[in-house]
Amino acid sequence: MLDDHFENFEKMLGREIYSVQPIFKASKYEFSAERFHRRCDNIENTLTMVKTEFGKIVGAFCPFKWKSPASW
Repeated sequence: MLDDHFENFEKMLGREIYSVQPIFKASKYEFSAERFHRRCDNIENTLTMVKTEFGKIVGAFCPFKWKSPASW
């Protein structure tokens, strides 16, 4: 899924994407916010991609570190 969309994301970001390291896949780690934050907290410059139930792919780039609430 990622390879097909890199060029579009690079155009939107206005820069080349040099390296991609998958850190979370909901179908592998469960659809859980807690599990997401266990794997993603303190990681910056992330690209989040989601495939909807209708087959659409949406994404967002976050330059900031992920941080979970203290209540997990």
